[in-house]
Amino acid sequence: MDIRLDSGKYSEVRIVCRDESWTVHRIVMSGKSSVFKRLIDELPGASHPSQNRPETMLTLKKDANPGVIDLTGYDPNIVDKMLRFIYRGIYDDERETAPRFDPTTYLSPGQARLNGEALIVNIKLYNLAEKFGLHELMEVAVLQYTSIVRELWDTPSFERSIKMLYGPKADEAQGRGLRNATASVIAHNVGELMDSKPFRAVLNLYGELATEVLSMVVSGQRAR
Repeated sequence: MDIRLDSGKYSEVRIVCRDESWTVHRIVMSGKSSVFKRLIDELPGASHPSQNRPETMLTLKKDANPGVIDLTGYDPNIVDKMLRFIYRGIYDDERETAPRFDPTTYLSPGQARLNGEALIVNIKLYNLAEKFGLHELMEVAVLQYTSIVRELWDTPSFERSIKMLYGPKADEAQGRGLRNATASVIAHNVGELMDSKPFRAVLNLYGELATEVLSMVVSGQRAR
Protein backbone atom coordinates (compact mmCIF):
# COMPACT_ATOMS: atom_id res chain seq x y z
CA MET A 1 0.00 0.00 0.00
CA ASP A 2 1.16 3.54 -0.78
CA ILE A 3 -0.39 5.99 1.68
CA ARG A 4 -0.17 8.94 -0.72
CA LEU A 5 -1.99 7.07 -3.49
CA ASP A 6 -4.54 5.25 -1.34
CA SER A 7 -5.46 8.17 0.90
CA GLY A 8 -5.79 10.74 -1.88
CA LYS A 9 -4.65 13.42 0.57
CA TYR A 10 -3.61 16.69 -1.09
CA SER A 11 -4.25 15.20 -4.54
CA GLU A 12 -5.41 17.45 -7.38
CA VAL A 13 -6.23 15.04 -10.21
CA ARG A 14 -8.56 12.07 -10.48
CA ILE A 15 -7.92 9.19 -12.86
CA VAL A 16 -10.91 7.05 -13.80
CA CYS A 17 -10.94 3.68 -15.53
CA ARG A 18 -14.34 2.02 -15.89
CA ASP A 19 -15.63 1.49 -12.33
CA GLU A 20 -12.31 2.32 -10.66
CA SER A 21 -10.80 5.69 -9.78
CA TRP A 22 -7.65 7.04 -8.13
CA THR A 23 -6.80 10.50 -6.86
CA VAL A 24 -3.21 11.39 -7.73
CA HIS A 25 -0.79 14.23 -7.24
CA ARG A 26 0.06 16.55 -10.10
CA ILE A 27 3.73 16.86 -9.15
CA VAL A 28 4.23 13.08 -8.86
CA MET A 29 2.56 12.20 -12.15
CA SER A 30 4.15 15.05 -14.11
CA GLY A 31 7.59 14.22 -12.79
CA LYS A 32 7.39 10.60 -13.92
CA SER A 33 5.69 10.88 -17.30
CA SER A 34 5.80 13.57 -19.98
CA VAL A 35 2.51 12.20 -21.32
CA PHE A 36 0.79 12.60 -17.97
CA LYS A 37 2.33 16.06 -17.63
CA ARG A 38 0.76 17.13 -20.90
CA LEU A 39 -2.61 15.62 -20.02
CA ILE A 40 -2.57 17.34 -16.64
CA ASP A 41 -1.50 20.67 -18.13
CA GLU A 42 -4.46 20.44 -20.51
CA LEU A 43 -6.99 19.99 -17.71
CA PRO A 44 -9.40 22.88 -17.08
CA GLY A 45 -7.83 25.30 -14.64
CA ALA A 46 -4.27 24.05 -15.17
CA SER A 47 -1.71 26.79 -14.66
CA HIS A 48 0.46 25.83 -17.64
CA PRO A 49 -1.64 24.51 -20.53
CA SER A 50 0.42 23.00 -23.29
CA GLN A 51 0.41 24.58 -26.73
CA ASN A 52 0.11 22.82 -30.08
CA ARG A 53 -0.75 19.53 -28.41
CA PRO A 54 0.22 16.47 -30.50
CA GLU A 55 -2.10 13.64 -31.44
CA THR A 56 -2.64 11.12 -28.67
CA MET A 57 -4.34 7.75 -28.24
CA LEU A 58 -5.37 8.77 -24.73
CA THR A 59 -8.65 10.48 -23.96
CA LEU A 60 -9.11 13.42 -21.65
CA LYS A 61 -12.39 14.25 -19.99
CA LYS A 62 -13.17 17.95 -20.15
CA ASP A 63 -16.85 18.03 -19.28
CA ALA A 64 -18.56 18.56 -15.94
CA ASN A 65 -15.73 16.86 -14.06
CA PRO A 66 -12.67 19.14 -14.12
CA GLY A 67 -9.47 17.49 -13.02
CA VAL A 68 -10.42 14.07 -14.41
CA ILE A 69 -8.31 11.98 -16.77
CA ASP A 70 -10.32 9.18 -18.35
CA LEU A 71 -8.44 5.93 -19.07
CA THR A 72 -11.53 3.80 -19.58
CA GLY A 73 -10.03 2.12 -22.65
CA TYR A 74 -7.51 0.25 -20.50
CA ASP A 75 -7.58 -2.61 -17.98
CA PRO A 76 -8.23 -1.14 -14.49
CA ASN A 77 -5.99 -3.75 -12.85
CA ILE A 78 -3.07 -2.79 -15.09
CA VAL A 79 -3.70 0.93 -14.60
CA ASP A 80 -3.61 0.37 -10.83
CA LYS A 81 -0.26 -1.42 -11.09
CA MET A 82 1.14 1.37 -13.27
CA LEU A 83 0.10 4.01 -10.72
CA ARG A 84 1.57 2.03 -7.84
CA PHE A 85 4.84 1.74 -9.73
CA ILE A 86 4.87 5.50 -10.30
CA TYR A 87 4.48 6.06 -6.55
CA ARG A 88 6.55 3.17 -5.17
CA GLY A 89 8.92 2.00 -7.92
CA ILE A 90 7.61 -1.59 -7.70
CA TYR A 91 4.51 -3.53 -8.65
CA ASP A 92 2.97 -6.94 -8.00
CA ASP A 93 2.76 -9.05 -11.16
CA GLU A 94 0.62 -11.62 -9.32
CA ARG A 95 3.08 -14.44 -9.89
CA GLU A 96 2.29 -16.06 -6.53
CA THR A 97 -1.48 -15.58 -6.40
CA ALA A 98 -2.61 -18.57 -8.45
CA PRO A 99 -5.96 -20.12 -7.52
CA ARG A 100 -5.77 -23.72 -6.38
CA PHE A 101 -5.93 -26.26 -9.22
CA ASP A 102 -5.66 -23.50 -11.84
CA PRO A 103 -4.33 -25.15 -15.06
CA THR A 104 -2.32 -22.01 -15.90
CA THR A 105 -0.14 -22.45 -12.82
CA TYR A 106 3.20 -24.11 -12.25
CA LEU A 107 4.72 -25.33 -8.99
CA SER A 108 8.51 -25.43 -8.75
CA PRO A 109 10.11 -27.54 -5.99
CA GLY A 110 10.26 -25.52 -2.79
CA GLN A 111 8.39 -22.57 -4.32
CA ALA A 112 4.95 -21.05 -3.97
CA ARG A 113 2.49 -21.84 -6.74
CA LEU A 114 3.26 -19.61 -9.72
CA ASN A 115 0.50 -17.92 -11.66
CA GLY A 116 0.77 -18.11 -15.44
CA GLU A 117 -1.18 -14.87 -15.72
CA ALA A 118 1.96 -13.07 -14.49
CA LEU A 119 3.27 -13.32 -18.05
CA ILE A 120 0.23 -11.48 -19.36
CA VAL A 121 0.35 -8.88 -16.58
CA ASN A 122 3.94 -7.96 -17.40
CA ILE A 123 3.27 -7.69 -21.13
CA LYS A 124 0.22 -5.48 -20.55
CA LEU A 125 2.18 -3.29 -18.15
CA TYR A 126 5.00 -2.95 -20.66
CA ASN A 127 2.55 -1.87 -23.36
CA LEU A 128 0.84 0.64 -21.08
CA ALA A 129 4.17 2.01 -19.86
CA GLU A 130 5.23 2.56 -23.46
CA LYS A 131 2.10 4.59 -24.17
CA PHE A 132 2.81 6.85 -21.20
CA GLY A 133 6.56 7.15 -21.72
CA LEU A 134 7.41 5.32 -18.48
CA HIS A 135 10.76 3.92 -19.55
CA GLU A 136 11.76 2.68 -16.11
CA LEU A 137 8.55 0.67 -15.85
CA MET A 138 9.20 -0.79 -19.31
CA GLU A 139 12.63 -1.99 -18.17
CA VAL A 140 11.24 -3.51 -14.97
CA ALA A 141 8.44 -5.25 -16.88
CA VAL A 142 11.02 -6.89 -19.16
CA LEU A 143 13.03 -8.06 -16.13
CA GLN A 144 9.92 -9.40 -14.41
CA TYR A 145 8.77 -11.19 -17.54
CA THR A 146 12.22 -12.66 -18.17
CA SER A 147 12.45 -14.07 -14.65
CA ILE A 148 9.00 -15.67 -14.66
CA VAL A 149 8.93 -17.00 -18.24
CA ARG A 150 11.78 -19.36 -17.33
CA GLU A 151 9.35 -21.10 -14.98
CA LEU A 152 6.16 -20.84 -17.02
CA TRP A 153 7.20 -21.83 -20.55
CA ASP A 154 5.12 -25.03 -20.37
CA THR A 155 1.81 -23.39 -19.40
CA PRO A 156 -1.13 -22.22 -21.56
CA SER A 157 -0.32 -18.64 -20.58
CA PHE A 158 3.02 -18.91 -22.38
CA GLU A 159 1.27 -19.57 -25.68
CA ARG A 160 -1.01 -16.61 -24.98
CA SER A 161 2.00 -14.41 -24.33
CA ILE A 162 3.49 -15.43 -27.68
CA LYS A 163 0.32 -14.36 -29.46
CA MET A 164 0.45 -10.99 -27.69
CA LEU A 165 4.10 -10.43 -28.61
CA TYR A 166 4.04 -11.70 -32.19
CA GLY A 167 0.45 -11.08 -33.26
CA PRO A 168 -0.60 -8.48 -35.86
CA LYS A 169 -0.96 -5.71 -33.26
CA ALA A 170 2.48 -6.28 -31.71
CA ASP A 171 5.30 -3.77 -32.17
CA GLU A 172 8.59 -5.54 -32.84
CA ALA A 173 10.89 -2.67 -31.88
CA GLN A 174 9.06 -1.73 -28.70
CA GLY A 175 8.77 -5.30 -27.45
CA ARG A 176 12.25 -6.49 -28.36
CA GLY A 177 13.28 -7.30 -24.78
CA LEU A 178 10.15 -9.37 -24.20
CA ARG A 179 10.59 -11.14 -27.53
CA ASN A 180 14.21 -11.97 -26.82
CA ALA A 181 13.26 -13.54 -23.49
CA THR A 182 10.52 -15.56 -25.19
CA ALA A 183 12.72 -16.84 -28.00
CA SER A 184 15.51 -17.66 -25.56
CA VAL A 185 13.35 -19.82 -23.30
CA ILE A 186 11.96 -21.67 -26.32
CA ALA A 187 15.47 -22.33 -27.62
CA HIS A 188 16.48 -23.76 -24.23
CA ASN A 189 13.44 -26.04 -24.07
CA VAL A 190 12.85 -26.66 -27.76
CA GLY A 191 12.94 -30.47 -27.45
CA GLU A 192 10.04 -30.64 -25.01
CA LEU A 193 8.07 -27.85 -26.63
CA MET A 194 8.22 -29.42 -30.08
CA ASP A 195 6.48 -32.48 -28.65
CA SER A 196 3.43 -30.30 -28.08
CA LYS A 197 1.07 -30.12 -31.05
CA PRO A 198 -0.54 -26.84 -29.90
CA PHE A 199 2.89 -25.24 -29.53
CA ARG A 200 3.96 -26.40 -33.00
CA ALA A 201 0.82 -24.76 -34.35
CA VAL A 202 1.76 -21.50 -32.64
CA LEU A 203 5.30 -21.67 -34.02
CA ASN A 204 3.97 -22.31 -37.53
CA LEU A 205 1.73 -19.28 -37.18
CA TYR A 206 4.55 -16.90 -36.28
CA GLY A 207 7.43 -17.48 -38.66
CA GLU A 208 9.41 -14.59 -37.23
CA LEU A 209 9.50 -16.29 -33.84
CA ALA A 210 10.56 -19.58 -35.45
CA THR A 211 13.43 -17.79 -37.19
CA GLU A 212 14.58 -16.17 -33.95
CA VAL A 213 14.49 -19.50 -32.11
CA LEU A 214 16.40 -21.28 -34.88
CA SER A 215 19.05 -18.55 -34.83
CA MET A 216 19.52 -18.96 -31.08
CA VAL A 217 19.69 -22.75 -31.32
CA VAL A 218 22.32 -22.58 -34.06
CA SER A 219 24.33 -19.97 -32.16
CA GLY A 220 24.26 -22.19 -29.08
CA GLN A 221 25.52 -25.19 -31.02
CA ARG A 222 28.37 -23.18 -32.53
CA ALA A 223 29.39 -21.96 -29.09
CA ARG A 224 29.90 -25.51 -27.83
